[in-house]
Amino acid sequence: MESKYSHIYNRGVDKRNIFSSDADRLRFLDTVRFVRLQKSPRLSVHLDQIQSGALEGQEIDRIEQRYGPKIVEILAFALMPNHFHFLIKELEAGGIPKFAQRLGNSYTRFFNTKYKRKGRLFESTYQQVAVVTDEQFMHLSRYIHLNPVMAKRSEMDVDVLISYPWTSCPAYFGKPSDICVPDEVISMFNSRESYKTFLKKEAEARISLSPKLVIDLEE
Repeated sequence: MESKYSHIYNRGVDKRNIFSSDADRLRFLDTVRFVRLQKSPRLSVHLDQIQSGALEGQEIDRIEQRYGPKIVEILAFALMPNHFHFLIKELEAGGIPKFAQRLGNSYTRFFNTKYKRKGRLFESTYQQVAVVTDEQFMHLSRYIHLNPVMAKRSEMDVDVLISYPWTSCPAYFGKPSDICVPDEVISMFNSRESYKTFLKKEAEARISLSPKLVIDLEE
């Protein structure tokens, strides 16, 4: 497998929460949609319009066409209270660092303004591990999707996860997504049901991955 695939992740500084509400999570995902484009539009204006309902549907699609093409493709993601994960495909040389820097800077400005704080929100710009084998590729999607299930004190199971909006898991089971393109992962399975079975083997999820590929950001 080409090394254009990576696991990228980041955590709040001092392990603090980076999302305080679903509105914050939605803002983060709306930001992802734009900062993955080659020429990032004026985010503060467009994102405020999206969240107010003044900008939607085909108008958003036109903005993406105007500022595209994409520099990265999101294949899987999970948002946790104090960190996030992406399985990401680089479409343009230097696309991942450009995407990660834009995302971190834009979301930090939003969060600091909303909650009247100053300084860094994240521990670092981002952390990245290259995905170099098909096995890592398959298992990393599972590791990312199972983060909410494997979290301490979580009562979520895989059946609930399939409709959980703060991971890309719903897209893997047929829900349209503006953020995630699951086809490359799903194509490695006989069916969506096969992928569901793969997810349910959650006890193996962390054991099957090299420690060099993932990090437990909740510790």
